[in-house]
Amino acid sequence: MKKLLVFLIVIISNYSFSQSVNGTSGLIHIPTASMFDDGQLIIGGSFIPKGFFSSTSGPNKNLKVNPGLNTYLTYAILPWVEVMFRYSHEIGAKVNISTRYFPDRMFSFRARLIKEGNKIPSIVVGFQDVGSLIGAGVNSYFSSNYVVSSKSIKNNGGNLMISLGYAFDLNELKTKEHKGFFGGLSFTPNFYNKISFNLEHNSKVINSGIKWNPFKLINLMIGVWDLNKPTFSFNYQI
Repeated sequence: MKKLLVFLIVIISNYSFSQSVNGTSGLIHIPTASMFDDGQLIIGGSFIPKGFFSSTSGPNKNLKVNPGLNTYLTYAILPWVEVMFRYSHEIGAKVNISTRYFPDRMFSFRARLIKEGNKIPSIVVGFQDVGSLIGAGVNSYFSSNYVVSSKSIKNNGGNLMISLGYAFDLNELKTKEHKGFFGGLSFTPNFYNKISFNLEHNSKVINSGIKWNPFKLINLMIGVWDLNKPTFSFNYQI
């Protein structure tokens, strides 16, 4: 019986709550300094509420009337490097030349500078929509350059992860999705560590949500954007 309990604890402890709606390691919307395991591939999608696509040049520019969908593919190419491709589409917007609306496609890159220790936090630098750095980005609606730090604090009640980051402009690549400081908290209770509770400020609004691992390789998230609009995501880890 003890061996079975130990086995279950090991399996459950390997569950990950680190995926954001953007596809990178994060809370609800903000990135964190958590990294996926070396060689891990994550496929997922998320529903984004109204307002997320307000910076596009589509037919509803600045009107904030349509929600959207993100689909993404994230790969931990090295133990300290993640790359991600994301496809974002505004629901209800017609893709054609006359409306000048086209779904956004982008590549992102993250690298860990410092690994978390007993007394020091992990630090990650990230570049979202890296095509703009080399002049290949057409839109760069969701570009973001950032440095973020995360630290886990464990106690008898569970594990609390604290993250704080800063988004900055870099030459021609202006940060748009996050501006200035952002941060958040994630708490995983010991009594049921397949679930986590998340609260964040993405530099613009406050978001909250619950993440759940019903199965070993499947992660689900349901939350509220700006504390009043529903959002959810799903991803599968390979």
